[in-house]
Amino acid sequence: MRVYIHTIRSESMGRPMSYRIDEPRTSYPFADTRAAMMLSEGLKRANRDRGLSLRSIAKLLGYKQATVLSHMANGRVAIPIERAPDIARIVGLPPADLLAAAVEQRSSEAANLLPIYQNLARADDQGIAFELKLIAGHEIDELNAEQKAVLREVVVDHSPSRRWLNVAELPVMLMLRQLRPDISSNGLSIKDREAIERALFPHKR
Repeated sequence: MRVYIHTIRSESMGRPMSYRIDEPRTSYPFADTRAAMMLSEGLKRANRDRGLSLRSIAKLLGYKQATVLSHMANGRVAIPIERAPDIARIVGLPPADLLAAAVEQRSSEAANLLPIYQNLARADDQGIAFELKLIAGHEIDELNAEQKAVLREVVVDHSPSRRWLNVAELPVMLMLRQLRPDISSNGLSIKDREAIERALFPHKR
């Protein structure tokens, strides 16, 4: 029997915590579906790259139990079609793609009839510009000036992940901007950085 180990981050201890799922994935009705595999990978990536635990993601989605997401990712239950876009946004997956995959769990024929599913196939052929158009819901030229300015900076930045905030980091940065209004131009002083380090690591010398 294959045993699958899923890692989540403990909310109280701040370090990885593992739990075991002893049933093989193949015993679940939706285990081999594209939706389950996408969600499983999305949850792992959200934990690895953004520090989001299964429990915190479930809370953001309004689920009382984190096992609901675990069951979806394992393929024990299907992903609810009406929740697929919200789940995708939280874990960093393309909402349209996960929605189509969730429909596909019920009926591959129905998924193929979806205009959004057909558009995704076209996006693979036509590249990133067409994909951005689908995400925006309108032509790229219709983006506002601020969106265009940010896109230009992202394109010229060879290491954007080091510079740009993800969704999980945004509240922290907004709080710092509120506490230090000049942070965008002057950054944080050495004194402020040392204060933050002492607050986060009180036992560090």
